[in-house]
Amino acid sequence: MENAWRLTMEARGGKVESAVREVAAELQDWSTNCLGDLEKRDKHAKNALERCRRSSISRDSVAREEILKYQLQKLEDQVELYWCQRATSHWLKHGDRNTRFFHQYASERRRRNRITRLVKDDGCVVEDAGGIQAMATNFYSALFTSSAGSRYEELLQQCAISCN
Repeated sequence: MENAWRLTMEARGGKVESAVREVAAELQDWSTNCLGDLEKRDKHAKNALERCRRSSISRDSVAREEILKYQLQKLEDQVELYWCQRATSHWLKHGDRNTRFFHQYASERRRRNRITRLVKDDGCVVEDAGGIQAMATNFYSALFTSSAGSRYEELLQQCAISCN
């Protein structure tokens, strides 16, 4: 883009307005051809990998599959990075200040994370805070309590036999 700016400034005789318009057009073209194409390239790479996996096995097809897997992984990394950057820029633009967007985002997250009711094994619904707390406590107590029973005596007898 730096080259596009320099070339445009030289061609337009230093007129900034024209240079900005042409660089914006270059950026739009770059976005369409490079970034916008990521999804299509990802789909094509997946299809090519699938075709390669369905072909007969040979040394060349195995090498080709490795190359396609590498290319697909790189494309998926680029897509993920693109969306992370988009989300971050959106958050920085709208969510890092004491704005209406920030409060809506925080409120929605609080609403989604709140447990308002639980269903017992018998189908009864518990909606009060004390009942929900008791169900959660009982569930995790049962989950982390050993139900195998105590076999210490048997274990000690086996140790005594093997030691003698």
